[in-house]
Amino acid sequence: MLGLCLALIHAAAAGDAIFVVHGVSAGALSVEAYRTWHFYADNPVLVGEEEYEMQAGEGNVYAPDVLREGDRYRMWYGGQGRDGHDRIHLAESDDGLGWTRVPDNPVLDVDGENHVNDPSVARVGDTYYMSFSVAPTAEEDEIHLATSDDGIRWTRLGSAIPFGSPGAWDSFKVGRPSLLHEDGRFRMWYDGTNSDPSDRRKIADPAARHVGVATWGDGVAWAPDAANPLVRHSGAVDVARVGGEYVMLVESGQGTRWLAGGDGVQWEDRGFLFANSGDEYDRHGQVTPMAYVEDGAWVAVYFGGAPAANWNRNCIAVAFAQKRITLRGADGAEMPATIRALDRDTAVVTAPASGGGGVLTVHGRDGVSLAERVVSLRPGRVTLETR
Repeated sequence: MLGLCLALIHAAAAGDAIFVVHGVSAGALSVEAYRTWHFYADNPVLVGEEEYEMQAGEGNVYAPDVLREGDRYRMWYGGQGRDGHDRIHLAESDDGLGWTRVPDNPVLDVDGENHVNDPSVARVGDTYYMSFSVAPTAEEDEIHLATSDDGIRWTRLGSAIPFGSPGAWDSFKVGRPSLLHEDGRFRMWYDGTNSDPSDRRKIADPAARHVGVATWGDGVAWAPDAANPLVRHSGAVDVARVGGEYVMLVESGQGTRWLAGGDGVQWEDRGFLFANSGDEYDRHGQVTPMAYVEDGAWVAVYFGGAPAANWNRNCIAVAFAQKRITLRGADGAEMPATIRALDRDTAVVTAPASGGGGVLTVHGRDGVSLAERVVSLRPGRVTLETR
């Protein structure tokens, strides 16, 4: 991280004032209080590099799913190879930012299918469970389940979610699962697309993608909820428990959308959690976003950044939930500034160096000032501690 700070200080010498602010992680809040998100300054955190990730020679990695185990972060993700097939890979990190691929990639390979992708992993005791998409041909997805003792070597258990009857919302394909284990049972949210009413193997015209949920426990088969579909005209979702509520993230070409609900069945659309960053890596959207929650606190969102309009050159990026930071001039008006995260607990504020003065403030809940400093808008660096 020191190298990144030095690079930013060097940029400040060319005409920017830079302020490094520590102690800004949002912490544990109610769902509606997660309002401020800062993109990591050195995004993307993972780009395609290997034979099985280098679709068309430019790389295509996305669909991240992150777990923390002690001091180690593990991220399962999808990568599209030079042969056009998607496979599931694993990388590990000590800070959630710098990732190293395990030697045994891909950890879940195609077995005569067109692709396997969209991993969602839950650990229960010493066993890992992964739900994932499988497309025997084209992109006609099914949802399968696998188990593992180490997160690397997986045993496939076959199809999990049954298709609906011809013409039903989930009759043509089901995919992009999001798996949670709580209260002794698994719940899985997923998207489905309808078929022609007369032929389940033919997509409907027009077709639509909606979201449903199914439950699995006590050795019985997966049971789709009677209220399905829960969310219409959405897909590629991720669901997480934040405190006493559920959040659902949805991909889009303009940014990451989100919904909230108390039971995982009834959802309220909250609009955009955040829009595209404005940088090149997600110019055309944020795909397959994942809510990373730790000890009840919503820490980050990992997502596939789409620099290409057809979403086939993706990379993996991250945004952190942090406290609101403002920079105001002597007249009290808020000044334009770019804010990026250096890590989960540190942000960097960059503003044009005008030679005047300003006030840098870190806000807590309800806008209360937690820390404040009068600053000089000259090229250089100021550090503000809020701990």
